[in-house]
Amino acid sequence: MATGQVDSYLTLVQNAFVPAYWSSEQLVDATGSPAAIAEFTVVQYNFSLFWGLSIQAYEATLIADDSRVDQFFDGNTAALTADEQTGLRLFRGRQTDCTNCHAGAELTLASFTGAGQNQGRNGRVNDPGFFRTGVRPITEDAGLGGVDSFDRSVPESAERRSRAL
Repeated sequence: MATGQVDSYLTLVQNAFVPAYWSSEQLVDATGSPAAIAEFTVVQYNFSLFWGLSIQAYEATLIADDSRVDQFFDGNTAALTADEQTGLRLFRGRQTDCTNCHAGAELTLASFTGAGQNQGRNGRVNDPGFFRTGVRPITEDAGLGGVDSFDRSVPESAERRSRAL
C-alpha cells in the first residue's frame, strides 16, 4: 500500500463499483478468455478499466471557472505574479513550442475547437489533440491520421457524432 493509503486497491474497487464488475470467481487468461490455468481473476484483469473510469470520474469534477489565468486573459494584469507572467511568456514563445499542442482558449488541441484543424497522413484530417503521446511509435500513432472501423478519420467520426446529438 502507498504511504497514506488506508485501503487496498481491491477494497477501493469494491467500494466504488457494483459487484457485477468485480465479484466473479472466473479466472481468465491474458486475452480475457476463460482460463484452464489460472492467470488473472476478473478484478485483476479489469484493473485498468477501474483505474481509467476512476480517473475519468475525478477529472470530470475539475471545472475551471474564472481561474487567475482566465482573469489575466480578461485584462486583469495583477491576477498573475511577475514570475507567472514570465512563465506565460515562455509558454507562448517560440523557444518552447508549448503552444504547438496547448493552444487556444482551452489551452489544448484535445478539444472540440482543436479537432480537425490539421491534415494527417494520406490527406486525412488528423486528431491534433492526441498525438505523440509516447505510448506508441509515431508511425503507429492513430492521432496522426487514424481511422475508425468505417475508414473515416477519427475527428470526422467525432464531428458526425456531435452533429447527431
